[in-house]
Amino acid sequence: MRKGWRWGLVVAGVLGVAGCSEAPSSDAAFTQPGAPPRSGVRIEMREADTVAQAGSVPARTLDGTPIHLVGPPVITASAIASVRQEVGPNGLATLYYTFTDAAEPRIQRASERLVGRMMVVSVDGDIISVAHVSAPFGKYMQTTGLEPDDAARLIERMTGTPATP
Repeated sequence: MRKGWRWGLVVAGVLGVAGCSEAPSSDAAFTQPGAPPRSGVRIEMREADTVAQAGSVPARTLDGTPIHLVGPPVITASAIASVRQEVGPNGLATLYYTFTDAAEPRIQRASERLVGRMMVVSVDGDIISVAHVSAPFGKYMQTTGLEPDDAARLIERMTGTPATP
């Protein structure tokens, strides 16, 4: 795995302050076909902070930046129905996550608590994105500001299938 693409994902997540947000006013972007997570992949989305808290777990992003994981994962691979990427007119990619119906109420409650806080996304233990939660979400979530090639590699890593723009 090339370090450059991993660094790009971390930077994109940090710089994209909108990071993780609710669906736009139309669910059209989320009804496009995506791919489910591949069997055996460990995807976790969890609260994080730059300072240690009681019970937090120290970790490092792929570029070595220290971060502290807070509490249990809010979302795991089993909650993700599908994920896909789309490249916008600005040339940057957005990842669109659709969650299962069963997970939606739990994710909605958890994300309401996380508005304004940091959340990390990890794939197989690698923290690949750090973003701020800008709004609660339940059925859908998007991560913005990724380089298209980085997003495509991430989709393939999560789903085992090549991304389709």
